[in-house]
Amino acid sequence: MMAWTSLAEHISVAQTFYGDTAQRRVADWIAREEDLVGNTAFAKHFASHFETYDAREADYAHRKIHSSQGALLGGIRFFGGDTHRPFVDVIAHDFGESAMAYAALAACVAEEWRVFSPRSMRVLVSAARFEKMRSQTPATRLDQSVFAARCDQMAPPDQRVTLAPFGTASEAVAMVEARYRDLAQTQPALAQDVAPSDPEDIQDMWQANQLHAITVQGTTVGALAVAPSGCAWIDGAEIMEEVVSCGYAGHGYAASAQKAWAAHHGTAESLLFGTIDGANLASQRTAERAGRAMVLAYAFIDLPPV
Repeated sequence: MMAWTSLAEHISVAQTFYGDTAQRRVADWIAREEDLVGNTAFAKHFASHFETYDAREADYAHRKIHSSQGALLGGIRFFGGDTHRPFVDVIAHDFGESAMAYAALAACVAEEWRVFSPRSMRVLVSAARFEKMRSQTPATRLDQSVFAARCDQMAPPDQRVTLAPFGTASEAVAMVEARYRDLAQTQPALAQDVAPSDPEDIQDMWQANQLHAITVQGTTVGALAVAPSGCAWIDGAEIMEEVVSCGYAGHGYAASAQKAWAAHHGTAESLLFGTIDGANLASQRTAERAGRAMVLAYAFIDLPPV
């Protein structure tokens, strides 16, 4: 596992949350990803794409690539599931972290996955690394950020909102769908890259008592869904859905709801985390106000033509 030098910073970040178990957690994550190398069952997840590209089924599985400048572990992906928006997820590598190293990595990726003509590769790095990359490599852009904090280290609840059960799941579905319709009108570019939770998922979370109405003086102003989940080496409670009705936006109710959840539903050492689209500045500010910091970044880097 330690052959992948890009993992050193992951272990450093993980230690802030998990202490002595950090290295094992990162190792377990990479082991799961390495199990997908040449995995035909995993490749079949992309079956709907098979007729678009002149590629073998095995080309859709993860690969380990060894070159004169370094090695990498990665796999083909499609942004938003769109057949015509391929990119390569570089999960781990040992090329180095300089601008020249990333240029060499990009050249290797472009050549190895040339059958898909990907325009970019994506790397998962620490928040600090991302800021350095962005200053050194203009072609770097943020796909998603991961904001996380231990529940006992978040901002204290401010008593401005109460979390209560929804009477029915359909109430939450209607609220979520209405908010995303509004988003499509006010921020169409962002709306193209984010999607509401499926009604079936909302129903499941409602039945599992993971769905909460955000109320202010008895009026429901939004919805918050939090469920056990994981992201890379992180595991904890993930914010699956969070909306505040447009008529009540701008008052900080979402941040208040996160703080209330951490105080009354989370355990002291458990993590509350979530992935946020790079263009969703409002949700990033909400996370920060609640006491969650950006710890990881999924960064896109343009690939050279081949």
